[in-house]
This record gives sequence, C-alpha cells and structure tokens, in this order.
Amino acid sequence: MKQLYRRIKDRLYKVWLKYRPLFYVYFAFIILLIVSIIYRDSYTNMVEKEWDLGEGFVLSWQSSLFQDLLFFGFTGFLSMIITTREPHQENFDTRVHAIANALNVGSRTKDFIKREIEDLMVFNEKTTVNLTIENAYPDKNLLELYYERTTIKSNMCSDVPQDAKLRTNIVPGPDYHGDYGYLKVLTYQYMKDESKRIDVHTGSVYKFSPKGFLDKRTVPIEPHGSILQTLAYNLYCPFNGSKDNMQDVFFTGDLLFTEKFTLTLKNKTNSTIKFDFSYPNRAQPKSKNHQLPPSITGSGQIEPGSQNNRKKDATIVVSDKYLSKSDQFQIFFYT
Repeated sequence: MKQLYRRIKDRLYKVWLKYRPLFYVYFAFIILLIVSIIYRDSYTNMVEKEWDLGEGFVLSWQSSLFQDLLFFGFTGFLSMIITTREPHQENFDTRVHAIANALNVGSRTKDFIKREIEDLMVFNEKTTVNLTIENAYPDKNLLELYYERTTIKSNMCSDVPQDAKLRTNIVPGPDYHGDYGYLKVLTYQYMKDESKRIDVHTGSVYKFSPKGFLDKRTVPIEPHGSILQTLAYNLYCPFNGSKDNMQDVFFTGDLLFTEKFTLTLKNKTNSTIKFDFSYPNRAQPKSKNHQLPPSITGSGQIEPGSQNNRKKDATIVVSDKYLSKSDQFQIFFYT
C-alpha cells in the first residue's frame, strides 16, 4: 500500500511540474469565480443595466464558468495524468536527445551522442574469475595458471535491443619449453533462450602461438536480455620478478563496465604462494599528476590446496567490486 501511495504521489508531482503554468491559469479562474460570487450584488446592476447585457447575465455567466471549471478541470486533470509519461517510458531517441538539450546542438551531434550512448548500453552485470595455480617451476620462475571466467553481459534498455561489441584478447606470457598455453572454451549463451548459443571454441584445446588469441564479434542482445560468456584458458606467468615490470604481472580486465567483479585464487602446488593485487579506485578523483585514479591495493598468500578440485579451498581475493571500462585487475606472484 505504501508503494502504491508513493507511485501515485510521484505521478501527481510530475504532472504538477509539467503543467504548472496551466494550473496557475486554472486557479486564477477559480479565484475569479469566487470573487465574482462574493461581490455579485455590487456589480450586477452595472453589468446588466448600464452595460445593457440583460437581466440574469451575471448569474448565467457564473453558472457557465462553474460548469466549465468543473468539467474541464476533471477531464483535463485526468488526461494530464494519463498522458504524462515517465522518462523511461519515452522512446530511446527521445531519452538520448533530452540529454543534449541546448539550442545549439544540431541533429548530427545528437546522432553522434546516440551512437556513443549505444556503446555504453551493454555492461557486465557480474563477472567471476577463478584463477588456479596448477604448477610452479622455480627453475624458470614460472607459474602455470588456469583461468576460468564467467560473465553476464546485459542490455541496460528494457525496450530497445542493443549490439554488444565484444573483444576477447588473450596475451600469453613467457613460454615453457615452447608451450605458450591453450584455449579451452569460449562460448556465449543467451540467458532467456538456452537454444541460442554461440560456440567460438569448444572441444579440443587450441594451442596459443606467441601472438596469443583474438576474437572480435558483435552479438545482439534483446531488450532487458543477457548473455553468459564462458572463457577458460591456460598460460604461464612469471613470479618472483619485479612489480614495476608489467611483463611480470598477471592482469585481467574488460572493455565494458563491470558492476560486480569477483576473483578467487586456488593453489594446487606444494608451496605457499604470496601475491599482491591492485585495481583502480574509481571512488577517488584522479590525481593532478596522473591520468589514472589511485589504486586499491592488497596482499595475501594461498596455502597448498586440493589437487583435484579447482574450486575447493579457493581464496576469495575480492568480491562484488566494480571496474570501469578498460580497467585492469593486476596480480603479482612471489614466494
């Protein structure tokens, strides 16, 4: 009941804001009618006899004005409520053009803004990365990592389909005896229709070359729809290197905004592995001397865990954090 009352109150307030000048005119006529009734005896003789408008003119005019105010007030107010649309009820073009509402904004500029906003309408609703350290090779200062990622990519609009411009770029690290790792799976599954699925790679493993792997595609997402991206691959990462050298840091990110990002670590080796992590702190403004905002940092260590189950004994590094477009979550491993 409280929610219904709040919705009615909000709708009436929006009607008032939109048609406020008309309400002022309507209230003015009501005041005019009230004043004319109060002082009717003082000017009836002048209006009907001196102006020769006929006997009963004032009473007839007041009755007609009262009826008009009653009829048009009721029907007009009702039509205002019915025709007043919430911003989200307007079509997509109207919503976009309402943002750039200055008089000097031309149609080409508005079309440009529409294209730019369309690129923002698809976002990562939730991303979960499970990172497993499969093996450690101290003689090479290398870790063998298995990367599993599931991402729900959603359309922000409930009334307009959007094209998700997706890009999967896997950059392998150093090789281990000529092996750069492999891609195990990359698929896109429509959440509302399980029969709709895009299998980029499944089945046998795809061995990486030094150039890695790149997949670019445009996937349509229906209004208020979502697709599930599943990505899994294996590669090698340096450890005990230098945090200042990006070649010694493992990183993961996305070109889309991520509302909830979770990362877990699992250690299947026989040694304790320490790690430092960092990612941009978007809650803080950019510093004057740097283009990027300050980073959120942390550290920890993962003890040897189950050898058979990648998800058992996993350590949650971060949970439900948000990442902006192109932000990178970086991890540095050492012993």
